[in-house]
Amino acid sequence: MKTIRAKLSLVIMGLSILASVAIFGVTQWVSGHMAETVLTREVVGAEQQLKATIASESRQALMLASLVAGDAGVQEKFAAGDRDGLAREFAASFSDLKTNFGVRQFEFHLPPPATSFLRVHKVEKSGDDLLGFRKTVVKINEAAKPVWGLEKGVAGIGNRGVVPVLKDGKHIGSVEFDLGFHEKFVASFTKESGYRLAVLRPSTGGYDVIGSTLPKTVAPKTLMGELTGEGSSVESGDFLIIRFSLNDYSGKPIAVALLANDQSAYHAIALTAKVTGIALSVLLFAVAGLILYFANRSVLRPLKGVAGEIVALVGGERDIEVQGTKRADEIGDMACAVDIFRVNAIDRERLEAEQSHSQKAREARQEGIEQLIETFRATSQELLSSVEESNSSLQSMATGLESVAASSAEQVSGAAEVSGEAAGNVQTVASAAEELSSSISEISN
Repeated sequence: MKTIRAKLSLVIMGLSILASVAIFGVTQWVSGHMAETVLTREVVGAEQQLKATIASESRQALMLASLVAGDAGVQEKFAAGDRDGLAREFAASFSDLKTNFGVRQFEFHLPPPATSFLRVHKVEKSGDDLLGFRKTVVKINEAAKPVWGLEKGVAGIGNRGVVPVLKDGKHIGSVEFDLGFHEKFVASFTKESGYRLAVLRPSTGGYDVIGSTLPKTVAPKTLMGELTGEGSSVESGDFLIIRFSLNDYSGKPIAVALLANDQSAYHAIALTAKVTGIALSVLLFAVAGLILYFANRSVLRPLKGVAGEIVALVGGERDIEVQGTKRADEIGDMACAVDIFRVNAIDRERLEAEQSHSQKAREARQEGIEQLIETFRATSQELLSSVEESNSSLQSMATGLESVAASSAEQVSGAAEVSGEAAGNVQTVASAAEELSSSISEISN
């Protein structure tokens, strides 16, 4: 990891990996969060839609009961206790009510104590005491106000609407319509809303299934062992199954609904997000590879070439051709600088060669001069020695002549002249010897 290429490659790949992980993580988180949010809203919407459907049927039962209770003829017959007259009026049309409106029960009740006056759906049976199990009838007899909603009865849970019947302002009884809360309701809800549903009611043995449109592989009673709390959920295949309670007319839990939401669309969204994240990561890696390729081709490789040329120049190669001198970027500037260095190196070597040649010539000339000086010095020494010997001889002769002059007065004049001439010659030779010795010293220097 010593080269710039390796370091730059590591940085680019590291950044691309980091960005890829970030993009993949963000896309997964966003898609998961969005899917979870939408799924939660859909589950809440489905729950509200189920409860709204139940309430709508309750109001429909209330409306039918109100229409019957407001009929003057009904009031007359009910007040007169004309059970047969009421039966003749409604028994024939009950089949149409059952078919068109889903009516399961149509009854008339007497005031307190709560007693069945007429079962239009079952004319032969009447007079039952409802006090122990029909709380809606008991309540309407107490307050003389309409009551509607789910209620548990002998035949199961009913979705009822109960309205008081008044005659001249006097409470004479009540009318009830029950649209039922059974398998048909569950199937109808699934058909209209698209949500699979199972409704269970508590029993002594646990729970009884009122109706179910859940997949055949899903057993509602088995799910109740897994879904132990309000709002709990469990996944089964492509379905997310939510548990929540259904309340009766008084607001108390009366049944449990298991609502299945198909998650296949959300799984598809999650898969699409995953594929998109992978595709973006691959694209990012490809872009990083292209950037690395471009950097290698445009920067790193030329930079390595310039470095190699510098190494070659330092190694003594001068016949190389510097590449990239025509580039307009920093690498071009470096190449131009290397080329200038190459030219300067060639000029410097040429100058060094010329200086070396001149130095050798100067050394040769100096050697010749020194040889001449040595020869001249030797010759001068020989001449000086000869002069000094001659000077010594002349001095001896002068001394002898002076001795002769002293002993022979007659010859003084002639000897004196000869002696003076000899002394002058000796002095001249001595001066010449000194000048020669000085000249030799100067020449040596």
